[in-house]
Amino acid sequence: MAEDPNTDTIENELKSLESSFDVSIKRKLLLWVVRWIIGFAIIAVVTSYFPGVSWLWYVGIAIAIISLIAIFAAKSILSRRFRIARSTIESLQREIGVPGDEELASLITGEWKLDTTHEGADVSALSEYRSDGAFVSSGSSSNGGFVAKFKTEGTWRVQDNYLIWTVEKSSNPGLIAPGTTCKEEILSISGQEMTYRDQDGTVWTELKAEDS
Repeated sequence: MAEDPNTDTIENELKSLESSFDVSIKRKLLLWVVRWIIGFAIIAVVTSYFPGVSWLWYVGIAIAIISLIAIFAAKSILSRRFRIARSTIESLQREIGVPGDEELASLITGEWKLDTTHEGADVSALSEYRSDGAFVSSGSSSNGGFVAKFKTEGTWRVQDNYLIWTVEKSSNPGLIAPGTTCKEEILSISGQEMTYRDQDGTVWTELKAEDS
C-alpha cells in the first residue's frame, strides 16, 4: 500500500510555507525593532526642541504597540491554519495509506529487513517485532572500510500511527544507547513492505523477511 503522492507533495509544500513564514515573522520583528529605535530617537530629538509636541510620545508608543500586536496576531492566525492543514493532511494519509493502530501492530509483527545507503554509509539490519511487545534488532553500518555492528533488544508499540520502540539492551552503546526511544511515523505498510519517517525526517523502507 503506497503513500498517496498528492498528500505527500502537499505536505512538503506546507513545510516549505511554514519555514518561509517563520523567516518572514523574524524579519518583520527585526524591522519593527529597527524602525522604532529610529522612530523613538526622532521623537526624542523633536520633543527636546519643541516641548509642546510631547504628545508624539503617546502616538508613537500606541502605533508601535498596535503594529507589534498585528505581527503576533498574524503569526497566531497563520500558525493555527497551518496546524489545521497539517491535521487534515495526516487524516487523509491515514485514510489512504495507513490502517489503524491495532491493524498496524498486526502488520508490523514479524521480521523486517533493511538494506540501504544513507549519508555514504551502507546500512543493513534485521529486526523482529514480537507479538508480546518485545523486539530484537541486529545489523551493521559500514563507511569507508569502518564497520560498526550492533544488536539491540527492547520493547515496541504502535500509537497514533507511530511505531515507538525503546532500547533496553545494546551491544554497541556508542551507536545505540540503552534507554534510547525512537518514534517513527508509518507512512505506508503492506504485508511485504513498510515505509516510515524517523525523528530526523529521513524516510526508510524495510521489506518483510521471506520466512516471517
